[in-house]
Amino acid sequence: MPKIRPLSEALQKVAIEELNEVPERIEEDIESIRQWIKKMPHLKSRDDDQFIITFLRGCKFSLEKAKKKIESFYKARAETPEFFANRDVCDKTMSEIMNFGFIIPMPVDENKPEPKVVLTQLGNYDPNKYTFVDIMKVTYFFGDLSMFESDVTIVIGTINVVDLRGCGLNLLTQVTPTLIKKLSGLLEPFPVRVKAIHLVYPPKALDMAFSILNSVCHEKLRNRIYVHENFDKMYEQLPHLKNHLPSDLGGTNSSLEKIRTDLKKLALDRREWFLEDEKQFRYIPPKDSENSNGLFGVGGSFRSLNID
Repeated sequence: MPKIRPLSEALQKVAIEELNEVPERIEEDIESIRQWIKKMPHLKSRDDDQFIITFLRGCKFSLEKAKKKIESFYKARAETPEFFANRDVCDKTMSEIMNFGFIIPMPVDENKPEPKVVLTQLGNYDPNKYTFVDIMKVTYFFGDLSMFESDVTIVIGTINVVDLRGCGLNLLTQVTPTLIKKLSGLLEPFPVRVKAIHLVYPPKALDMAFSILNSVCHEKLRNRIYVHENFDKMYEQLPHLKNHLPSDLGGTNSSLEKIRTDLKKLALDRREWFLEDEKQFRYIPPKDSENSNGLFGVGGSFRSLNID
């Protein structure tokens, strides 16, 4: 029997119907990927059952797509250490960013087939004190945490709610073209389906915000971006989101303070996992890497990737 978290009946139904999961074949599929990993000298990847099933589900059980995504997952991290190196939750900057809650994956019932809602509050940080790279480092940390801890995240997907209040030009000016290219290249390696992005309280400079989003997102995702005047208007159109968002924002979930506290505790509980991950698992560029453009192209410029 594979050593993976058992899914609820409702989640298992979705995995079978939408992700092409065949429970009787899971062990065989996992072992196939594990044997492939062992034959990749340039790839020091995790090969435990739970890690592999995450990518199989994220690739709808296409073995070839799962292999490519695992490789690109590690390769992207090797090429963007500013986002993925030194991810110690006890680091002063990381800890402070977690405390003020720039990005907060909402708690969800892991037994129900409902998406994981991720709240982003762009106006919650001081761009004069922290860089956007600092912010994205924590964002990807929480992305990993949700991906490996939450079956809902992989089987059902995520909905991103972005609170744009307080989002000024001083923040947007930190998002350079080079940074945008790197961010766009980091979307594809994550085996997570983004169901929708909801922008709330659009600023006057919304055109600039949309320009940034359009350059980062592929076409399928651009068609899933929605704008709402405020949270009440969003709840009128999408009442189910009220169950996921915090009471501070008119939702029925826990308070932001409690959610942040619980999330920080989970991050601290998983501290050793992340430290071990950085030390032991990585992509090692082949000897002829000087002739390879990598995921981001020559000199770090982004080369388009195929998106399902």
